[in-house]
Amino acid sequence: VNSDGPAGQTCPLILSCDIDTTIYCTSSLSYLDLGEPEWQKDPCCVNQVAWANWNDSYSGSCPTILTRTWTAYDAVANSESCVQIITIIDTVPPTLIGVPNDTTVHYLAVPLPANVTANDECSGPLPVGFNEQQIPTNDPKVYTLIRTWDATDPCGASTSDSQTINVADLNASVQLKAILEGPAASGGMSSNFTGSGNLPGTDPYGLGYVASPGILSASGSHAAVDWVKVELRNPTSPKLIVETIAAILRSDGSVVDMNGSSLLSFPNSPSGMYFVVIDHYNHLGVMTATALDLSTAPYIDYSDPTTPVYTSNDDAMKNINGVTMLWMGDTNGDNEIKYTGANNDRDAILVRIGGASVTATVGGYHPEDSSLDGIVKYVGSGNDRDPILVNLGGSVTGIRQAQLP
Repeated sequence: VNSDGPAGQTCPLILSCDIDTTIYCTSSLSYLDLGEPEWQKDPCCVNQVAWANWNDSYSGSCPTILTRTWTAYDAVANSESCVQIITIIDTVPPTLIGVPNDTTVHYLAVPLPANVTANDECSGPLPVGFNEQQIPTNDPKVYTLIRTWDATDPCGASTSDSQTINVADLNASVQLKAILEGPAASGGMSSNFTGSGNLPGTDPYGLGYVASPGILSASGSHAAVDWVKVELRNPTSPKLIVETIAAILRSDGSVVDMNGSSLLSFPNSPSGMYFVVIDHYNHLGVMTATALDLSTAPYIDYSDPTTPVYTSNDDAMKNINGVTMLWMGDTNGDNEIKYTGANNDRDAILVRIGGASVTATVGGYHPEDSSLDGIVKYVGSGNDRDPILVNLGGSVTGIRQAQLP
């Protein structure tokens, strides 16, 4: 028999208790992980460990000292004890939760500070400090906000994180392309008003926009076709018009501002989500199918049949040879095309030419000229009456309404 002493001797119940250790606060406190004393197991000893237990007591903080007292008992209740010292440390700083990413916002849409929380692996939830620094510029609408959150755990480990908000006079903006059915031609649209000098320098919608002379005198693909209006609508209630601007529609379908820029900016609307409408005084307006993020100045091509529009492309726009365009014929501007009945569009043409003779014509810039060729005609080649009936499918009692909420 192998033994540590002669047979029949009385031996210590605990041979060794040298198991002091240092652990992190989230570590296991189980004796299976932290160890236990070396018990007497020599079969030659008359006293053997019958059972053992431990008692834990804590003291201090940062670090916390766990004193684990082990006690071993033999069969006749004799006991021996030893102490294991476990040092519990917290060296990892707390974590901040909910700090927003850096962003750029319109000066009218500066967000409130985020509700940031802090959690520490050892101490749990902690209070969060907050500080905001504003760095101004010469423009009161343009500045930088630096928002900083911080937290410190009971052991002094701290963390902080910041969000930088660039506040700018940043407006919603968009790039558009559209084709009007009236002046539609191969490769774009005719620009008859430009050649005749009939296109007014001020928008016909009463918005007070004035085009620069160079925009109205341009030729070729940049020739001005007519004025259009562009609306932003509320992203959750698209019946609500947020802002309307006037713009110039060019022969190639591009829509530009008063200086010829294709980037249409809305001066009173911060960047964000909006439905976008393009409309014309004698064509039916059309709206995007969903609200779009105008912080990135998206390009919307209404002439592309794959561009989703409100309701359906078949109802909202006319498709001619794979090109979608705004329906012509709304000569009285009430957002519907009618051939007969109250407020129909055919009578408006007759009134414009005087009503006495159906063969009369009137030149100039008039809403009854839905072909935009500079001549209001009731009968004859290129007249403005027939397209109304065509766009109603030949039904004199039909009505086609603009697909706008």
